[in-house]
Formats: sequence, structure tokens, C-alpha cells
Amino acid sequence: QSAGSADQDTNGGEEKIIDDDWLNSFETEARQKSTEDMQHRFGRVLAGEIRKPGSYSIKAVKTLGEMDQNAATLFKKLCSACVVLGIQDNEHVIDTRVPSLDRNAGSNALKKYGLGFDQLNILNEYDLIISDYNSWRDYNLCITNQNNPILLPFQHQGKHWILLPLSERDNKPEFRLSGVMLSHVGRELLRIVNQDPMEQYTEDLKKFFAGQNLQMVETPNPGPIILKG
Repeated sequence: QSAGSADQDTNGGEEKIIDDDWLNSFETEARQKSTEDMQHRFGRVLAGEIRKPGSYSIKAVKTLGEMDQNAATLFKKLCSACVVLGIQDNEHVIDTRVPSLDRNAGSNALKKYGLGFDQLNILNEYDLIISDYNSWRDYNLCITNQNNPILLPFQHQGKHWILLPLSERDNKPEFRLSGVMLSHVGRELLRIVNQDPMEQYTEDLKKFFAGQNLQMVETPNPGPIILKG
């Protein structure tokens, strides 16, 4: 089968082949979906797996097959609002979440963006997000300050951003960004979602950072930036 063709591992020189169990699971789940949108998503999963076997787990394939239209719409909204901290365009993801903007997402902080508590519960039932809706991750690597030898941009809405201090601020050892964190399956499926514009959320995200004395600045550099040797 063409889907089972070998893919060259450029690092170790070994051939990787799509697992038969994965192919069987994919075929079972994909044949049940008739909408053009879902067929397109399954097509992107297959293309990604052919390009790099192991990119999508069987659980991710089954989760995609189980999602109804409502859950798929909610997940697209979630992905459109999320920020991603990673290297080489999500090849090595450190964190993926929707910041709750200094409030608690479990208390409907994201309701105005269509991601209220009830909607988050639906996404959690599909194991697309973790159950702690207000977990946090240190994003200090995204801030330009004298203690950071390396600056790591984050992604939002298909662009790369860094955080520039608006004025003198304390160089704290960490900068906690709280919000709704995507699960491992959620991270995998994020790659196949075409995001919609989220102008209001993006503006509110910028205002949130401004309240932390930080300016969200777009950068053309997608990878780590060496600030000093």
C-alpha cells in the first residue's frame, strides 16, 4: 500500500514504516466520516504520517474519529486561540495552551471567546485538554532581559512573537502563564487544524501582557535567538 511506504530517517539512516495497526485504525475511523472538513483532516493526518511515521498516535486517530461536529468546532476555536512554545515549527513542543488572561478558565474566564466552562468540559471529555483548566508554564524564555542568554519566540495565530519589557522590570526567575493546556493528543491534532482569526482574543492577549509590563512583538525569527555569548 502506498500509505505504508518507507520514510527515510535522516538522523539515523534507518527506514521507518507506518505500523499496520495504525493503518487499520486509520482506515476504520476515516471510513466513518463523510463531511468534507473531516475527510480533509484525516487526509492531513495520513500525509503527516507518511512523511514522518510516528507523528500521530493511534489514540489521536481514534479521537479524531470520535469527534462530532460540535467538538470539532470547539477544538478549532481552541487551537485558534492557543499559544505554542516550541522549536522548529512545533517539531519540539515545550508547551501549548490558551492563556486565561490573569483569570481562571474554570470560572468562565474564556467564555466571551466561546470557550466557557461547559465547552472546556466537552474538550476534556475527548482528552484534548488536561483537566486542570488553570495550569501554568514558565514563559520567561520569551522575554528579552539581561538574564536571558537565549530568547525563544512563541507562536500565536500563525505568527511568532517575543515579549519586550515596556520599562524597567524585575528580572524574576520565572514568568508564569496560566490557562488551558492541550493534552498530548491535542498537540498532535493541533497540527491539522486550519485556524480562524481570533482578533478579539489576540487584542486581549496583548492587553494582558501589557498589564504585566510586557509588549507582545512580532518577530520574523521562528527559532531561538542568541542574545549574548
